[in-house]
Amino acid sequence: MSPYVAKRVLEHFRTMLPKPVEDYKLTTRESEILTELVDGLDSKQIAGKLFISYETVRNHLKHIYEKLHVCSRSQAVSKALQEGLTK
Repeated sequence: MSPYVAKRVLEHFRTMLPKPVEDYKLTTRESEILTELVDGLDSKQIAGKLFISYETVRNHLKHIYEKLHVCSRSQAVSKALQEGLTK
C-alpha cells in the first residue's frame, strides 16, 4: 500500500470515530426535563409529570438552552438526540 493510500485510509477511519461528548454540566433536574422534551411533552405537561410549577420548568429550560448553546426547544431536542444526552 502506498503512503498516500495509507494516509487516506487512516483519515477515513478517523472521521468514523465517535466524537467525544461535551460535558454540558446539566443538573439532574435539567436532564429530566430535557428527556421529557425529547419525549414530546410541552412545559405544562412536564410540570405536571415532575410535580413542579410551570415557571420552574421555564426557568430550567432557560438554563438548558444556555448550557447547550441553543435558542429553541427544537434545537435542544435535536442536540440531545445527536449527542446522546438523554436516556
